[in-house]
Amino acid sequence: MTAINKLALRAFYEEKKTEYYARRASGDTSQWDESYKWDILPKLNKSLSRFGAVTADNFGDIIAEIRKNNPTAGSFAHWIDMDDLDLLVKAPNGFQVLRDLWQSTPDTVAAEIDSANTVSALLIRDKKFSPSTYAFILAAKDCNNFSIHRDWIAKQLAAINGIKMPTSPGEKYQLLNDSALYLGVLMQKDNKVDGLEYQALSGQDFLWVICNASNSQSEQDTDIHRYIDKGSVRVDDTARFKTHVEVAKLFGKDMAGHQRATLRLADDWLIWFPKLYKNGDWDNQISKDGNVVTMTYVPGGQYGDGKSYPESDPGKRIIFGHKVDAQTGDRYYEFVGIFSELHGTSAQASCDMHTLTKRLRYS
Repeated sequence: MTAINKLALRAFYEEKKTEYYARRASGDTSQWDESYKWDILPKLNKSLSRFGAVTADNFGDIIAEIRKNNPTAGSFAHWIDMDDLDLLVKAPNGFQVLRDLWQSTPDTVAAEIDSANTVSALLIRDKKFSPSTYAFILAAKDCNNFSIHRDWIAKQLAAINGIKMPTSPGEKYQLLNDSALYLGVLMQKDNKVDGLEYQALSGQDFLWVICNASNSQSEQDTDIHRYIDKGSVRVDDTARFKTHVEVAKLFGKDMAGHQRATLRLADDWLIWFPKLYKNGDWDNQISKDGNVVTMTYVPGGQYGDGKSYPESDPGKRIIFGHKVDAQTGDRYYEFVGIFSELHGTSAQASCDMHTLTKRLRYS
């Protein structure tokens, strides 16, 4: 377990608290627009309190309620992970991934998250969930003791605490959660705003507002800015992009959010963001040489037991595949090439796309 540096965190709080409270009291949503967290999480805590333990019988109900309360922009956890929670519901013994996590304390949460990922990888073909997903599940249960999570804030906290950034998802989360809990204590002592009875939620809000506003936020944009300046990206670059919004920036599009599987750039060009692994509705695979992407529907998903394809789907596809780091569980999008139009097989059970080029120019 990585211990936080309380002296450093107190100094950070004292330096930034005037700015935080001014932003929160401004009435300007560009300065503070976080009240939705207090609208959602305490009510969700109360609703989920009826589930003292996660069982095979109630697991689906718990996941459905958590998914329903994730804001549409994916503010608490990435929508892909939220969709993939359904895979656990469908998997035999999927409830075991959250069974022990549900009983976590702030002291044991790192080990429980890493253990949950070990179980999920066994049940669903190497599937690991991000710290933000586990954090949302925990905050949905108890936002006094558990914070929501963002990796880029954890990176800044590592610098503030004077420690090396943890590598395991559980340790990353524990660093942020322990820091949020301590900041929550300091905020409760000052008692300047309402809602401070939720210790972890309050501390996380302080971190989100200050880190989001600070110049050090540019750290999270380093890769995207580098590739914008470069004007091109190759498959061999193995460049990682965090969101659809980051990818859209390569093409000069400044979007507040994007969740659809495709983003059309012109009549005959579109960006596709497929999960390059089997999931609840699709089994998308890329060949070892990276030249062919095969898209196959999974019977029983949202498309039922059958899916037909048009003979040709207009548009060359710029593919940024969704991948998961097997070591850290981090999720990202990686450019895998520009591919031909989508063509179905004679059985209409799958379709292939063939690579046209492995270099993308966008300026």
